[in-house]
Amino acid sequence: SSRRPVDSLMIMLNVHMVSQRLVVGQQLDLLRRAARRPGEEGPHFLRSQSRWFGTSEALKTPRPSDASRGRGLRVWQVDAHTALAGEAKTMLTRFGETIGVRVDFLGNSLAGNVCQNYDLCPSPEDKELIQQLLDQYYQDKQVFSDVARSFEDAFRSRLEEVDVLMCGQPLYWCRFLLGLQKTIFFYVGLPVMWDMREEEREPWAQDFAEILLSERHVVIAMSVL
Repeated sequence: SSRRPVDSLMIMLNVHMVSQRLVVGQQLDLLRRAARRPGEEGPHFLRSQSRWFGTSEALKTPRPSDASRGRGLRVWQVDAHTALAGEAKTMLTRFGETIGVRVDFLGNSLAGNVCQNYDLCPSPEDKELIQQLLDQYYQDKQVFSDVARSFEDAFRSRLEEVDVLMCGQPLYWCRFLLGLQKTIFFYVGLPVMWDMREEEREPWAQDFAEILLSERHVVIAMSVL
């Protein structure tokens, strides 16, 4: 009912305020004058934030590896929704020349036609195989250890030349592949417990806690869980 003009900054500040004290009037004007907002910077702001040069990572001395010597990095990914894997592929391939590492993604997204947006669709044979193995867990209610063993037997030879495995949505699917002792890239966009059976929540919580502490695996969260 106020006649004071409302803009996006006022809404954002007051929606996220922990206290009940509203930020209006002179206080809001002081915040406006303190710095320009991202929306006022135009498209250059986003590009500056997604740059590689000048970041703390760019300043690190790279360790010698097969990838940095030119062999490249092969990432095998699997998910039910391609959005996160698509983001990762875009970022890593975009900066590949800059960081001196060629990154190749081997797509195994079961997201229907959406996977075509990022060229991350599996072959018909691999899609059928992955779906059959997942059905053993979700439909046939086989115990996790048996399904994991089937995954490992089916993909051990296929993944010998792969450097990194990746899971996005759901993360849980990569639990079937932990036994292969490969580095796994977890890109978290949905709750860690999403799309899993109730009786597996505690074992998966224990496994994921170990993953977070491990130096072998990488976990990136795009949202607060």
